[in-house]
Amino acid sequence: MVTTSARLLRLLSLLSARQSWTCADLAAQLEITERTVRRDIARLRELGYGIESEMGPWGGYHLGPGAGIPPLILDEEEALAVAVGLRTAAFSGVSGSDQAACRRC
Repeated sequence: MVTTSARLLRLLSLLSARQSWTCADLAAQLEITERTVRRDIARLRELGYGIESEMGPWGGYHLGPGAGIPPLILDEEEALAVAVGLRTAAFSGVSGSDQAACRRC
C-alpha cells in the first residue's frame, strides 16, 4: 500500500506531465477511487499548490500558471545515485541524452 505522501507526490508528477487530466484518468493511473483523487487534490490545494479544475464532461484538473513541483531534496546516497545515472545516460549513445544529462552533472 502506498503512503498518502507518496501518492500526493505521484499525483503532482502526473499533473506536471500533461496539460489536463480527468478525475477518472488520475484515479486509473494511481489505482485509487475518484473520491480519493478529489480528496488528494484538496490536500494539495491546502498545501498551496495551484491546481485548477474545469467542470463538465470535458473538464479536468491541471496545474495553474506558475505552479510547479518543488525541487527534490535528496540525501547523500540518493544524490550519488542520480549523478551516476546521469553520467551513465550521458555516455549511453542515445541521441540527445548526453546534453541533457551533462547539464545536471
